[in-house]
Amino acid sequence: MLLTGTACTLWFTWEALYPLYLNMQNALNDQNVDFKLFNYGNIALSLGLLVLIWAVSYADLFLIENGTEKKRR
Repeated sequence: MLLTGTACTLWFTWEALYPLYLNMQNALNDQNVDFKLFNYGNIALSLGLLVLIWAVSYADLFLIENGTEKKRR
């Protein structure tokens, strides 16, 4: 979960920041800013997978905590 969460975080960061960087370069070079550079599908997919991984991680933590608490009784 740690590796896939890190990979999704990096993927989301790349999909969100790289088009901003390209648009900044275009603006500095007196070219038109193009918002078509953003791939909204990949942004949504990476963010969705990241939220899913976080939810599974918290559920796993909750289940482990409840399982060890029942064994102590």
